[in-house]
Order: sequence, then C-alpha cells, then structure tokens
Amino acid sequence: VDNIASVNLARKLDFATTFTLGGTATQLRFLDGNGLDTDTVSANAGLMRRLTARNTIGLQYSYSVYTFTDLNLSSHVNTAQGSFSRQWGPHLSTSVSAGPQWISSSDNGIIPASTRVAVSASLNDVFKFGRATLNYSQGMNGGSGLLIGAEADVVSGQFSRQFGRRVDVTMTGSYMRTSG
Repeated sequence: VDNIASVNLARKLDFATTFTLGGTATQLRFLDGNGLDTDTVSANAGLMRRLTARNTIGLQYSYSVYTFTDLNLSSHVNTAQGSFSRQWGPHLSTSVSAGPQWISSSDNGIIPASTRVAVSASLNDVFKFGRATLNYSQGMNGGSGLLIGAEADVVSGQFSRQFGRRVDVTMTGSYMRTSG
C-alpha cells in the first residue's frame, strides 16, 4: 500500500524570476510483512531566473527524511542543485541540474554520513500528434522497501496525445537501477 500527499506552489516574483515551494508525504506499507515499511517527508524550494527568451538558470534545495518504522531508524538527505534550461525552438527544450547531496542518519553504524552528487536531466518535445518527455535522475532514495536507503539511477519516458478537447491519453514507462 502506498499513500501519497503532495503540495506544490509557484509564485512569479517579477517578469523573469519564479519562486517554487513544495512538499510531499508518503507512506509505504507491506501488508504481508515482506518489505521495510517506510515513511517519507520531503520539502523543496527553488528559484528560477530567465536570462533570455531561451535560457533559464535556477537553484533548488530539497530536504527528505526517510523513516524505516520497522527498524526505528531514519535517514536525512539534503540536496542543493544548480540548473540550466534551454528552449531550443518552439517545441524542443532541455534541462540539466546537478549538485551535492548530503546524507546522514540516526545510526551512523547502519547508514554512515556521506556526500554524493545528485544529477537530473530532461528532454521535452512537442509534435503535431503528441508530446514526449525523457527524464534521467541519479541520487539517494528510501530504498523502495527493499533496502535501507539506496542510490538510484532512474530513466523514465512519457508520451501523451490529446484526442479532441476532453480526452488525453498518456503512456509512461521507467527503469530504475538501485544499489545499496
């Protein structure tokens, strides 16, 4: 069972600057006891600044707490990233972000404190017949109920097409490689 609650807000500060703020709470429960029950609380903030009609830079910060309720253990992840986005034409855009990720826990013997690099990238294209997105990210996550925290590489894609005014069909797919 996976329960998710999420809130995201964006506010334009002036014609070229946008401030974002968000948060997510997730509960992952294994009814058969075959996984690690995990509670996750995350908060994020970002500042985006349009440099030109095609280029945008930004700074993002996120803080996540992964609580492994079965083990009375928690892991804390702080991530700071700088980003660059480019609109290549009316339909094609790219974005890349990278920065340090600091990991700590309530028991350094189980999850030692460390510093890693978090990376993400996206490619978006709009066609006459639909919209496509390809994403990549690397960083720390909660372990998906199998590990006590994990380094994950995720590749995901999405294609959507609108039929008429009221029907939108979307296909998504993803691949995740996780290491402890």
